[in-house]
Amino acid sequence: MGRMLGLSDHNPLATHVLELINRSDVQNEINLDLRQKNALTQYQAQVRRMIGQQIAAIHAQMQQNGADGTGRQSSGNQGANPGATVAQPCR
Repeated sequence: MGRMLGLSDHNPLATHVLELINRSDVQNEINLDLRQKNALTQYQAQVRRMIGQQIAAIHAQMQQNGADGTGRQSSGNQGANPGATVAQPCR
């Protein structure tokens, strides 16, 4: 979940803090009260909604731009060099 929030993979304290805070033994060790646990649950739900909205926006943008990102639908059968001209027979 840390990666989804944009936290650095290079700092294990940053990337794994959310995983740790979800563990009940950690919550008990740091003496989270019910209000804090509820706030944590609400925050996590908010993050999941935001991520879902971002994914939906990206998906919609990809559909609008076409599968190849050029603004046109790709035909899927363009060969090895889609920009090459067709050779004319020699006369």
